[in-house]
Amino acid sequence: MGKSLVRQVADVFGPEARIGLGTVVETLADLPGSRRSADLALRALLSTGEHRTVAFASEVAETIALNQMLDTLTGSALAPETPVARLVAFDARQGGGTMVQTLRAYLDHFGHVPDTARALGVHANSLRHRISRLTEVSGLDLGSTDARLLAQLQLRLLDGGRET
Repeated sequence: MGKSLVRQVADVFGPEARIGLGTVVETLADLPGSRRSADLALRALLSTGEHRTVAFASEVAETIALNQMLDTLTGSALAPETPVARLVAFDARQGGGTMVQTLRAYLDHFGHVPDTARALGVHANSLRHRISRLTEVSGLDLGSTDARLLAQLQLRLLDGGRET
């Protein structure tokens, strides 16, 4: 349904065009809710890492829910004693950014060293050294589900809620 429309829109606005589709409603009174769900679907489609050009809100419900959670948390100060806060401070002192970047890539690739190393453009042994140094500097327990979840959320908040 929306795919032919997105092709037409892409012809006018370029290949980055996206269309979020709202819920189908029965009455005119329900149109504002449909519009809200279309806006939420569009925002989800504009998230980094999303490659679809058209989707109903129900098809991107996870991204919508995550965006809403991140919106709620936006503006929350990064507690200085968390591992991510320690990495941010370390990177600022070093003038680089490699520790935060490495953690982000490592978590995004589910801890898979070959994929993470490829994404960062480093040798797997260099990545292993970085991860070792990263956990030493931050105190992050990569074996803890809660620690990884908190780190992912804090990294998203550092990026303004965008997936990297």
